Amino acid sequence: MSSRPQKNALIAALVAIGTITAGCASKTGGHASAATTMPVSSQPSVSASGSGTVTPTKVPETPDVTASPSPAPSSAPPKAAISGWQPVADHVRKIAYDVPPGWKRMDPSAPLIIGTDKRLQMYAGSLYREGFCPARSGSSRATAGIAAAFQGTMDQVAHTLARFFAREVYETGAKHAKLTVSKSRPLKISGTHAVEAQAVVTKAKGDRCGAPKAIADLVVVDGGGSKGIFVLLADQGVASAISAHTISQIIGTVRRIP
Repeated sequence: MSSRPQKNALIAALVAIGTITAGCASKTGGHASAATTMPVSSQPSVSASGSGTVTPTKVPETPDVTASPSPAPSSAPPKAAISGWQPVADHVRKIAYDVPPGWKRMDPSAPLIIGTDKRLQMYAGSLYREGFCPARSGSSRATAGIAAAFQGTMDQVAHTLARFFAREVYETGAKHAKLTVSKSRPLKISGTHAVEAQAVVTKAKGDRCGAPKAIADLVVVDGGGSKGIFVLLADQGVASAISAHTISQIIGTVRRIP
């Protein structure tokens, strides 16, 4: 995906993944975004949008992503898998995850916007250290959420979208950026099986809101009648970043819900 036409084709195919409100917006780290989202600390119910099916067709580069309008919230979040953490649930794709105290849970039915491409979105989002950089509107050190359904094998989707998110959020515009993407691997989660892939961006230089390293971790969850993709974007290499242990803990809470 080195050429602009290929990149545009991938973005077009990912219209339904939509607009992530990641802190990592600057594309040089310390992502910023502009989204019309609301905290849910006082809301008793959650929901998310998007549905679709997986067709194991030949998709060498860009999974075809589809989504539907978000329904009104209708279900209460499940109990947290880690005591003291906050549960976040997407009742359309039937996926939940937990985040530590201090994270801000957003309106689960509202799209989260990442960077400047408002076609990319996910729901049931949460943010860590929102607004840490006054000079960058919508900044945060980490973002998590659930992206839309897709076409393609689970391995293809995990690897391709990990690369895509890392490039869109962290690599573009960064000086001397290096991108590596792991091979997708099986991941045991509660309620079904999944695959995970992680992209890592390292940079020799970034702006004052940036970070020298960042990750995009994708977990493609199977089953439940609708597929979904858990996305975790996080700055690394700065004092205010979440730790690798916390990242592993969050990934470990991803689960299928009724």
